Amino acid sequence: KQAKVNFDIQAGLPYKINKYELVYLDSAVNPALLNSQYMREAEGEFQIAPGLQYDHNLFEYERNRATRHARIGGFYSFAPSLVRFIVDTNLVINRRVDSLANKANINKWVDLTIQVTETPPQYKIREIEFRVLEPEPAEGYSRSDTLSFNPTKLTSDERTQLGIQSKQIDTSRNIAFIVSSSLMDQLDFDFLADRVEFEIGDIYDVRIDERARRLLRQLGMFQYMLVKYIDLGNGNLKMQIDSKVVPKYQLRFGLESFTRTSFNDNSFLPSVGINTGIRNRNAFSQSELFEWSVFGSVGLLTAQNEQEENILQYKVGSEARVQFNRFLFSHPLKWFLSEKYTRNFSRYSPTTILSASFDYTRRGRVNQIIPGFQLTYQWQHIPSKYNLAVSRLTP
Repeated sequence: KQAKVNFDIQAGLPYKINKYELVYLDSAVNPALLNSQYMREAEGEFQIAPGLQYDHNLFEYERNRATRHARIGGFYSFAPSLVRFIVDTNLVINRRVDSLANKANINKWVDLTIQVTETPPQYKIREIEFRVLEPEPAEGYSRSDTLSFNPTKLTSDERTQLGIQSKQIDTSRNIAFIVSSSLMDQLDFDFLADRVEFEIGDIYDVRIDERARRLLRQLGMFQYMLVKYIDLGNGNLKMQIDSKVVPKYQLRFGLESFTRTSFNDNSFLPSVGINTGIRNRNAFSQSELFEWSVFGSVGLLTAQNEQEENILQYKVGSEARVQFNRFLFSHPLKWFLSEKYTRNFSRYSPTTILSASFDYTRRGRVNQIIPGFQLTYQWQHIPSKYNLAVSRLTP
């Protein structure tokens, strides 16, 4: 049996916005404070305007935009569900002549009320706790062997007892650390604190939160890194960072077989090779990535005719590479850059890469030695009104 179905769709008349009004139902709210975050009309970000066609996607966009700007202004618990749109359709139909289509263009006009049903308090950061655990308990330690301390409140005797050098806690921003005992001599607490970005008493800002998460993850020294906020009441938040470091050493070993074309003719070089290396992801307590590798290969250059001989080629080499998650030799930059940019380079995810290599190749009676050294600066582009896109420099 077969059936035929015909759909007759009558779209009806489109609705357009006649006017809108913003209403706060919470009588305790400071309209000027929240309105500056919500509306942002001066920056051209508020998308709703008279004459626009009614569009559900526009309202969803506006909810998300309003939520983000509220969280930028410290309203941490502001959510899209707190923004409600009420449409009044009790307006007469307005007929206008469309000169291009030469017919009546009919629209229904509606009044729109944007309600903010509830306004949470403006939050400030009152506590910051940073927990750092080792990947697996070291020999002689258990998972419960952790130390809790606030570096800025330690006396010199307490620092000596904990084995903390003063350079590790010089400006650690009043952050409470909970650290596995076996990691005490492997971490620079100042270095970690600089990437938290928030300080005690700061108003919560979702942009700073996002940047802090990115900066900490980019260090590459954590198996995982989670950030959460605990409401302490009365507009106060506790920022809690839970992390576990990666194993300090990693070994690499590989075998390879490959064939490549000679530069001089169409013969081939069937080769076998070996490479091995070691990696340290926290070499000098500031998430430095140290890699050292040794490699070698043996191949045969096949003869093209009876007058030539097969040539044995072998190659050995080594490379050492250190990646610092900060700018080295950066003092000259402070001579011509403003303090705005040099005050905290960490926000730009700076990286300095030093590498040295040695390559020795012997092909028949020909020897070739190639030493190498490279210094490279890298940083992640931070969106700004100047749209500066340069992100790599090799002097």
